[in-house]
Amino acid sequence: MAAHKGTIERYFNKKVNAKIFQVGDYVLRHVFQNTQEQNARKHSIKWEGPYVISKVIGNGAYRLTTMEGMEFPRSWNAHHLKRKCLKLSYRPLKS
Repeated sequence: MAAHKGTIERYFNKKVNAKIFQVGDYVLRHVFQNTQEQNARKHSIKWEGPYVISKVIGNGAYRLTTMEGMEFPRSWNAHHLKRKCLKLSYRPLKS
């Protein structure tokens, strides 16, 4: 029984991908039921942001800052964050 449990555990751990962010990364934050709009239901937004990682606390916990520089009072787990790739505006050089 213990050998089977070890086999199942190794199989599960191979498939787990840890989300690792660094200071300065742009992320989106998951919207929970208590923070979403009233009566929004099915078509409400699922992610809000973008936010900037301002501090890595450890064990998958991060401090977030808005784009204006306001820091959130609590930390957020990486499970509730999603990486956001910001597109930079591109203007071709005039010859």
